[in-house]
Amino acid sequence: MSEVGVTPEFRRKVLDLVKAGRPVRQVAADLDLPSQSLYVWLRQDRIGLRPGARVNRDRPGRVGRGAVPDR
Repeated sequence: MSEVGVTPEFRRKVLDLVKAGRPVRQVAADLDLPSQSLYVWLRQDRIGLRPGARVNRDRPGRVGRGAVPDR
């Protein structure tokens, strides 16, 4: 299964499986998803980002695409 076109509801169900104690790698294998995607989804969920949001790692606290650094 490709990550493209994954609905927020599907992500929520996947995260619920992991939070219920199933290993990330097992859930990923069962659903034919890259385990790295699940780790990203878990991190996004933990810090309260909407699915698909990106964190600007160069400037902590800035979220989104095209964040412009202060000059």
